[in-house]
Amino acid sequence: MMWVGATRVSRYISGSIRMPFGDTRNRTVLKYMAKDRWTPETAATAKTPRLSFNHMDNNYAKDSDLWLMNASYLRLKNAQIGYTFRGNWLQKISISNLRLFASGENLLTFDYLKISDPEQTDGSTFRYPLMQVINLGLNVTF
Repeated sequence: MMWVGATRVSRYISGSIRMPFGDTRNRTVLKYMAKDRWTPETAATAKTPRLSFNHMDNNYAKDSDLWLMNASYLRLKNAQIGYTFRGNWLQKISISNLRLFASGENLLTFDYLKISDPEQTDGSTFRYPLMQVINLGLNVTF
């Protein structure tokens, strides 16, 4: 197994990650923007500004610690497990070696930054999602 991680790391998000509807005002709204937005009912607990086309420069374009997010994480980057079969029964079926294995990459990620990959260094754009890969294999030597 190989684990990687970082602690006491912050990411300053900007651009399309923090501006609802994007710069062109024709993009989507991220879940955290809608869920944690300011409304009169959530005024005491809101974590992001209100959703509006009005005053976007004041609400989203101004830099503040609101956009500084905890990017600490722990990731299981890869792991492999396998078993080599032994015994006289293998020779009876003309096999000298038999190994069964499974391996994977990017299997688990524990993080606070749920809106993008915590290893991403640019906090202003979205990158292609991190791919999870699982391989199964069988090695047979006759």
